[in-house]
Amino acid sequence: MFDWRAVRSYFGFISDTHGQCEIMVVGNHERFKPITQARNELATRFLKSEHEWLFFFDSDATAEYGTLTRLLSWNKPMVSALCFKRRTLITPAFQIDKFDPENFDPWHSAPVDEVATWISKYGQLNTDKEYLLPNPPDGSLIEVDRCGTHCLLIHRDVVEAVPEPRFERTTPPDSGATGSDYDFCRKARRAGFPIHVDLSVIAGHLDGAHIIAGMDFMMSTLYMDRIKQHLNTEK
Repeated sequence: MFDWRAVRSYFGFISDTHGQCEIMVVGNHERFKPITQARNELATRFLKSEHEWLFFFDSDATAEYGTLTRLLSWNKPMVSALCFKRRTLITPAFQIDKFDPENFDPWHSAPVDEVATWISKYGQLNTDKEYLLPNPPDGSLIEVDRCGTHCLLIHRDVVEAVPEPRFERTTPPDSGATGSDYDFCRKARRAGFPIHVDLSVIAGHLDGAHIIAGMDFMMSTLYMDRIKQHLNTEK
């Protein structure tokens, strides 16, 4: 069952692209499909179309008007908006390997400090909702090793290059997160495609009646404390 804020985002994509997009939905509120199955089905249906870009946008995501055209403007094989996980401790939903890529530590790989510094520099991004900086500052686009599919644009060449099954669970069956998005990123990078995140646009994350983009939900947590430290240092 789509929240009205998510639906508003879909209408924004249609308007933003002057109708040059097709919305594909997998499953419904009566017949839920496993995440890996849904993502694989969307990729297969996409390849049967003539579209050039596949835009993954979760049903619990929200986006500011202009988000899709901003991501398209970079013309990169894979580019995501800045997204945050909604589980405590909230962290950015992308990783940059700092150690052995085969045995990385997810916490140390999450660029927590880097994103806190960026947000403290551009205060408009310190929000609990979706947001888009009108003009992306220098350094907005960064290369990462893996990211989620919460708000992710993928070129057709990438989807065609990654063999089936494109999305596979890498976590235990009882885990809420499947790891299939990071698994796809691993396969895409092996196929030679870089992955980027646009730090100038935030995609919201719905949680029941509330939107959490990583800020409001954790005002008293370590992450927000780090942002405050950066702000105090700049003063």
